[in-house]
Amino acid sequence: MMIRIGIYNHWLSTLGGGEKVTGAMAEALSHYYRVDLIGPERISRSLIEDRINVDLGKVDVKVINIMERTPSFTKDYDLFINATHGAILPTMCRRNILYVYFPIRLDGGPPLKRKLKGFLFRRFRYGYPLEGFYPADRYQGTVLWWTGPHAKLQVPLPKSTHPLALELAVRGYRTPDAAPPQIRLRIGGEEVVETLPALSRHHFRRIRVPIPRRLAQREFIEAEILADTFCPAADGSSTDARDLGVMLGWARSTNGFDPIHWLLSRCIPDVDTRLQNQIELLSSELRLDRYQTIWAVSRYTQRWIRRYWNRESELLYPPVDSASGGNGTKRNAILSVGRFFDGHHNKKHFEMVEAFKAMCDAGLRDWELILVGGTHTGKIHQAYLERLKQSCAGYPISILTNIPFARLQELYRASALYWHATGYEEDESTAPERFEHFGMSTVEAMSAGCVPVVIGRAGQVEIIQDGRSGFLWSTLTDLKRYSLMLIRDEHLRQRLADGAIARSREFARDVFVANTLRTVERALCRPA
Repeated sequence: MMIRIGIYNHWLSTLGGGEKVTGAMAEALSHYYRVDLIGPERISRSLIEDRINVDLGKVDVKVINIMERTPSFTKDYDLFINATHGAILPTMCRRNILYVYFPIRLDGGPPLKRKLKGFLFRRFRYGYPLEGFYPADRYQGTVLWWTGPHAKLQVPLPKSTHPLALELAVRGYRTPDAAPPQIRLRIGGEEVVETLPALSRHHFRRIRVPIPRRLAQREFIEAEILADTFCPAADGSSTDARDLGVMLGWARSTNGFDPIHWLLSRCIPDVDTRLQNQIELLSSELRLDRYQTIWAVSRYTQRWIRRYWNRESELLYPPVDSASGGNGTKRNAILSVGRFFDGHHNKKHFEMVEAFKAMCDAGLRDWELILVGGTHTGKIHQAYLERLKQSCAGYPISILTNIPFARLQELYRASALYWHATGYEEDESTAPERFEHFGMSTVEAMSAGCVPVVIGRAGQVEIIQDGRSGFLWSTLTDLKRYSLMLIRDEHLRQRLADGAIARSREFARDVFVANTLRTVERALCRPA
């Protein structure tokens, strides 16, 4: 039977740089394995192929939203690859790979607060969601866990000669015309026979059941919640199509009176609920433990994986398609490629526009700035794009959205310079995620002899050899100065263009394919 590999990217429909990596990964593996490319929204195979230049002829494109269902579907695969930026997704597959563009923080805040929360979490013996739970929801600052029909927890037990009990806070939210759900509990595989209290739609109900004495000497027990389910979208009042069981606020084991818990519960209202962030944190760490292999998109990302997660990773630079070809004729154009969106990782379009306008105001003639990128449907992102268009009015600046990859390659070949500014005026020590983690579009431009003049931070410094294959800058003054040097000195521009082409070959797609196949083969050979 052919080995099955599932590749999930929650942002597949955005068809940005990360999604290009995902598509290239699927294409490469599909020649040797049965591959499913999975995303949460329906998107045509032809659109994916056209926008990110991949051949998915041997790939099944599937629609599954892992954020809205339990991850049991991952058990169907021999290997599961999570290529979603910013999410350590739950998985029930035996072999898993996590591709990291930049790691999310798992450190729980300042050291003293983190240590205190960790102490209390262990002291009060809270349970960890194992399977059958949807990703945590946040509601009014509280972390809540929705179950499906069958959810499992791992609950640590204290060393005690006293009788032990399992305590849970459960809410049975339902639509107004539905009856509160019925639940059953199993502890260590044994059905709880005690009568459970009726659940409330609007409030958490505390449930306390004894833990069988035969299990009391264990370090952990497995608790199961079996619940009736409902679908909020069934009556048309919601777009939430999940099959939901009950909300779990918290679960813990107890051996009776705990003076610290008693004191805290008197001083801090809902102390158990206030520790939910620690449950979410440790659950993320447990999910991370399911991934035997971590791929990092750059050395910059590797450094932050080590710092945030205290884990090692394998470097897998993304694939870059060569835009070489054409007749070699360049026009007086500066190109910049990056999605148009509002947020902390935006591409600093406004700053580049202001720099170019200043150059024009200072006498630059017969040059144009071309901004290319995909768009987002959200109102805040559309407003960002409209403000950008207004800022460009009256200057030789073009904005091109959602263009085919073939058209983008034409622009790479025709443009003389390439600008990139992601991370400008950001502080790497406090917000490292706001920088370019690698810089695929930079390398694509270089392959066409488009000389990069890019910010000298984060992943970009792994690409550019300053003064040999492009220029690195730290201020907009430097950006303008280096650009004018290249505009005025055609010999210098040609020398750096040749260097850029040579450097880009080190990030070619065939290098990515070979590295991907090698590490996947190694992952499949590893004992599950």
